[in-house]
Amino acid sequence: VPLCFLLVNVEARNRCPTYTANEEWYSLFNRFLNPNLKWDPGLSSDACNEARGVVDSNAPVKFIAEKTFTKGGSVPLMIALTLMDGLQDQTQTENVRNLHAHTRYGCNSFFKGKLVKVVCVYKK
Repeated sequence: VPLCFLLVNVEARNRCPTYTANEEWYSLFNRFLNPNLKWDPGLSSDACNEARGVVDSNAPVKFIAEKTFTKGGSVPLMIALTLMDGLQDQTQTENVRNLHAHTRYGCNSFFKGKLVKVVCVYKK
């Protein structure tokens, strides 16, 4: 499956990107941590709201990463770099690795200025 890169001026965005390619980006990352998880689009919406600070998802397990960039760029690359930074938090990384098979998850990202925040939420 070819991976399509979208170039977006992130500085102009103040919301969660919603194009469907995001599911693949987040799925690849989560398969790396735990191949037994199941994508849930409703939880992706919850993750967006939590990333924006609108409402807490009340998910028992979360993976949260933030990164500030010096300039805008490719959305997939910025999301990937933010997720990689999040791996430095060993506790949340191990929490995702130890989830039971078929745990549902959803992820989303929020762009504000040069800040990228990615949230993944996990529920049984």
